[in-house]
Amino acid sequence: SKNATWYSKRILPIAVLQTANVVMNTTSLKYIGAGFNSIIGVLCPVLTALMSAALGQSFKSLAWFGIVIAIAGDAVISREGLRNLTLEGQSASLALLGMMLGIGALFARSIRSVLMDCQMN
Repeated sequence: SKNATWYSKRILPIAVLQTANVVMNTTSLKYIGAGFNSIIGVLCPVLTALMSAALGQSFKSLAWFGIVIAIAGDAVISREGLRNLTLEGQSASLALLGMMLGIGALFARSIRSVLMDCQMN
């Protein structure tokens, strides 16, 4: 029916992305802890802005400068966070798995936000 098609195109992708976000983010906590997970999550606004820009949204030069600073800062902190995990006895492969799950959740959140913005504007 027309309603089912509308829901499957507009609501279902957002619901699936939100579910993926929650599952991946929660699972990542098992391997990297809340502190390191939140460092990864700091990049959500940056990734959302980059995805929006890829879809045609324009940003001022100062905004791009802020994005570069945020990425650089997060990279330094994430590298240190990974080093601390391995010093605490966490295997590097499990820490990497936790990071990948956190990054997957980050992408799911960002894509969901862009989809919601496209529907509202």
